[in-house]
Amino acid sequence: MKMLFGCRGCFRRTVPARRPAAILAFFLALQLPAAGQSVKAPSIPFATDNVALRKPVKSSHPLYGTQKAASLTDGLAGAWAHPLDQTLGNAFYFEIDLGRVHPIEHIAFRNRGDNLFPNRMSQLLVRLYEDPPETGAEPVWVGQHRPDGTPVPPGALDVLRATAGKGIFQGRYLRISTAVPKNHAPQLAEVEVHPPLNISCATLRADGREVPIGTSIRVPSGSQKIELGFQLPPLFHEGSMLFRFRLGNPKSPWLLSSGQTVEIPTPNPGSHVLEAQVRHSDGIWDQSVFRIPVEIPVPLTEQAWFRLTTAFLLLAAGMGVARYFIHRRLIRRVENLERAEALDRERARIAKDMHDVVGARLAQLSVLHEIALSGEAVPAETRTRLESLTQLARRAVSELDEVVWAVNPANDNLQSFANYLCHAASEYLEPLGIHVRHVVPEEIPEEPVSSKARHELFLAAKEALQNIVKHSGADRVQISFGLSDRALTLAISDNGRGLPSSTTGLEKDGLHNMQKRMTSVGGHFTARSAPGSGTTVEFSLPRTADLAG
Repeated sequence: MKMLFGCRGCFRRTVPARRPAAILAFFLALQLPAAGQSVKAPSIPFATDNVALRKPVKSSHPLYGTQKAASLTDGLAGAWAHPLDQTLGNAFYFEIDLGRVHPIEHIAFRNRGDNLFPNRMSQLLVRLYEDPPETGAEPVWVGQHRPDGTPVPPGALDVLRATAGKGIFQGRYLRISTAVPKNHAPQLAEVEVHPPLNISCATLRADGREVPIGTSIRVPSGSQKIELGFQLPPLFHEGSMLFRFRLGNPKSPWLLSSGQTVEIPTPNPGSHVLEAQVRHSDGIWDQSVFRIPVEIPVPLTEQAWFRLTTAFLLLAAGMGVARYFIHRRLIRRVENLERAEALDRERARIAKDMHDVVGARLAQLSVLHEIALSGEAVPAETRTRLESLTQLARRAVSELDEVVWAVNPANDNLQSFANYLCHAASEYLEPLGIHVRHVVPEEIPEEPVSSKARHELFLAAKEALQNIVKHSGADRVQISFGLSDRALTLAISDNGRGLPSSTTGLEKDGLHNMQKRMTSVGGHFTARSAPGSGTTVEFSLPRTADLAG
């Protein structure tokens, strides 16, 4: 029976420390036998995929000392075996019967634990047979282990894969000899044969919902977590194996797990690959890797077509709202125009009635007064009163004419305003011996002016003319019209004595009234004067929109 002291390192590697029940069962199996009983090798209480474990081993020639060929497959690395005769060379071999033909992923050779003769486990010749070699069967695979002769570290496990030879890497019978004749070679502590281990993804849930698995996987958009269920190799059960997986790209880190089900956060949207790989019981990762494409779509709210559609709908909605308000604005504008047109018709009617009815009556009254005055028998006192009534009637007719002009919508333009002001100024000043000069542009556009704007401007100009008559002592007046892109300008200048250094009384009130009238229609008023050099008053109104009011 082998000593167990030399295999502590191997035993610690093979039996996981987290399984104390397995360790206890193992040591219970090592109880010493009673006298006369045969010793039965202990069973291995933990899962393994080593198909060579406890399989029959024979050697072509006797072994050194008490060494046994079976120590190569007993699962314990504390003993080793090599030929007794040091001159056999490649005529010696170990042969392991695996019981049936197995596909092989790798073969692991363990060196003895000390540092003696490390080169005896290099340059091995390994052959695999499907039929017994003694029948003359040819090997299905032939390869070499460490053909360069480099030594194996003490107690190390060295791996041989299919790429180290030629043929089909499978078989029932495994023969191990030395490719280069060496003394007491080959020398081995343990031989393990591991078949391929395949793992697959059996189930996938996204936020608790089952996701079908085919040649690829499509995870529902917006999922927060993924639950993966893996199908383990039949040699293992949950908790007895270790596998690793990753979902992402080849640079993503591997995640380790010993359970069949794992849960991970959903990666970023895009194309990914789910990979999974099993570790053999000897700690070597199987070279086969399960791979399946995984598509994680971009959430609906982040997809280009959705954003484009949303933008289009928002634009359409905005255009609809804008169209609605524009339509309402047009309706209001049409309503305002209709009301303005109705108001203009009413103003025209009022102006016509005032002219035809009130004006006619005042004119008739003036004529009757003149007829009464023509009589010779009219007393002097009565005549004076009749003359006053006649003058009053004439002034009423003149003032009524101004009101009719202001009310009539046909006069709501610059040309009508300029013509009327020039006519009214001449009619007012020339009978008083004051010469009037008009400076008017050759062409005055028929630009609309609101009734209020032209009426206020006319009254302000009229007050300026009255101030000239009452206070200036002038005999010449100039009325100038100016048009710029921004404003209409009206300037009234005289050659009188000018404004005094400080204005009081009616003069001050007159200037204040003119300023107030212009301010009420958004215009400006200025007065420039120097004693003895005349006075100029200037009125300005902004053009177009403000004039149309």
